[in-house]
Amino acid sequence: MKVRIFFFATIFAVFFFLWRPSLEKGFVGRDDWEFYHDTFYRSGLIPPFDPTRVTENLGSTSYYQPLANVTFNLIHGIFGGQARPFYLFGFFLHSLNAVLVYRFVILLTRKETLGYMSAAIFLLYPANLETISWIGAILIHPIATFFYLLCFLYFFHFLKTRKTIRYALAVFFFFGACLSKIVAIGFISAAALLDLCFFAEELKDAKGNRLERILNWFDKYIPFVLFLYYRGGLQVSNESNH
Repeated sequence: MKVRIFFFATIFAVFFFLWRPSLEKGFVGRDDWEFYHDTFYRSGLIPPFDPTRVTENLGSTSYYQPLANVTFNLIHGIFGGQARPFYLFGFFLHSLNAVLVYRFVILLTRKETLGYMSAAIFLLYPANLETISWIGAILIHPIATFFYLLCFLYFFHFLKTRKTIRYALAVFFFFGACLSKIVAIGFISAAALLDLCFFAEELKDAKGNRLERILNWFDKYIPFVLFLYYRGGLQVSNESNH
């Protein structure tokens, strides 16, 4: 436990030192336009679940990402139109995601060293520039990653324990990931691959003919597929309206 605390305290300190200049730069690029020219951003109240909502500067492109809007409303409602709280929120959530990466790698490999390496690479990798230093991305990518990783963790626990509560939490966090960023739909194929790699024996040992075994194996993915269909329909409808 002491080693774990020391490790994460160290990489969090390095991470904050490297990215601290972001706290001082205010709104830049597209953030500057949205916060100073977009009516909803200036008011601090974006309609969270309006599938027709599109910021003025995005022209004909629209993205249904309601949790980003909810997060913006909360931070803006508490701190007003300051940039620093958005960056601090991004720092905190990205750091928390590094811990989740560590937990997931440990769960898969049972190798502590590999978990530490994965967390450090995830946290400090410079390609995360957009996720950390652009407010428009802070409101989307870290939130989607947070829900996505939690979904994987609880789904893997469900596959090991078959406890309903873990499955319900996995489905809930999948909804959160999809309502943050559409690319989260890739969870289904990734989870199925994970299932086959680690729990293939259960499929082989199941009762019934081959088709029945496949159908019984697939039924756990039905809620994910149904929500994926609903989420995809919202995206298509959103694009067609603009």
